[in-house]
Amino acid sequence: MNHVVKTGDTVRRKVKGHPLLHSYLQFLEKAGMVGIPRFLGIDEQGREILSYVLGETAESGLDFDHPCLHSDQAICDMAQFVRKLHDISADFLPTAIKGGWINPQQSEEMYETICHGDAAIWNFALINERISGMFDFGQACPGTRAWDLTLTLFSAVLTSCYDYEPSKHKENTRRRIRLFFEAYGMKCPTDIITQTADRLQIWCNEADERGKPSVHYQNWVTHLRKHANDWV
Repeated sequence: MNHVVKTGDTVRRKVKGHPLLHSYLQFLEKAGMVGIPRFLGIDEQGREILSYVLGETAESGLDFDHPCLHSDQAICDMAQFVRKLHDISADFLPTAIKGGWINPQQSEEMYETICHGDAAIWNFALINERISGMFDFGQACPGTRAWDLTLTLFSAVLTSCYDYEPSKHKENTRRRIRLFFEAYGMKCPTDIITQTADRLQIWCNEADERGKPSVHYQNWVTHLRKHANDWV
């Protein structure tokens, strides 16, 4: 577990991520990306110092099933925030490739931008129940835009579909997926549910390797693959 300590308006934690991560955060700051942590240096204990992103989160102040994390407005806000991040981050991609920053799940020729890497609802901040920021860039890496959007889609849209009945939920689920990608500004990939299931399967494989199988996410993988054709 990554131990994070809040000190004033900063957070301190063990350095994590690729060696270029701090340069990337500084690049985002200079490019005018708001609502993200600023890299402020290294403290006397060797921990990175980051600015604190204001707002409530799904792990502090809000329940995971709070409507403000799953409403139509929320999924549009998240999509638009990530779109801005991706657009700005694309200009850092040549530096990342030159510096050997890789995505172990994708090949270099697929890279489109720098991805957050864990762009799920638990890494968004909200003020007055509206998306205001994003944090925990420790898993950032190059990749495709769709690859990064899978966890946003899963956590904000698809997690409401577990007790799924096609006759009741199919059309609204399809509508919300379309809404999400329209807000981002790209055509929904026809294989996006499969891509999402593939990412969750990697989590399951990693959990198995640690000797702590994730039945919860394995059930989700099965569920998503079963209903993929219903939704896209």
